[in-house]
Amino acid sequence: MATPAFDPSLLGLASTDPAPFTAESFMPQNFTDGKGVEYSYQSGGLESCPVNGMSSDVQSVLRQYGCAQMVTGQYTEVGATSRNDVLVSVEVFAFTYAGTANQVKADFPANGNWSFGFFCAPSGDGAAPCASGADWEAATQGEEVTSDYRYLVEATAIYTDLGTQSSNLPWTTSAAVAAVTDAGPAYYVKTQQQ
Repeated sequence: MATPAFDPSLLGLASTDPAPFTAESFMPQNFTDGKGVEYSYQSGGLESCPVNGMSSDVQSVLRQYGCAQMVTGQYTEVGATSRNDVLVSVEVFAFTYAGTANQVKADFPANGNWSFGFFCAPSGDGAAPCASGADWEAATQGEEVTSDYRYLVEATAIYTDLGTQSSNLPWTTSAAVAAVTDAGPAYYVKTQQQ
């Protein structure tokens, strides 16, 4: 007898969701953005939620909806040099059901001071933005937030040299958009349907 096909709608409610809340479940080993740049997974894991590096606005919304933990993942460009490396920090938040995730996203309007903090890779170019004295918040940032099933997925991308040029924005934005498209429950569903 054939195994029934995986039903992605199970991810819409905490009581039916079979996905382990881990980096292995939600972070692909690599992804390619819309500009053809490939990124590879460097590190990740479970973190408390919220964290001090987030803006007070973000912390307030996440506390309001009962966020206690999040899964993180960090990615760097494949084959990049230290001058042109982009680092992508991905965060996945789980809520009780899909409607809550949609409401959380709606509570982050475009005109707010929404900083989700930033997680760096443990070593190499991807560690530089979190080094003592480094100001990652001043760098040109690409950011994307989406709700998917009962999850909120957020990604922030910056150049590891903390460049502030406006010409960086199309590249960092492309990386962030691809990260939220490929990570989170989208990745878990893909692994279950193979």
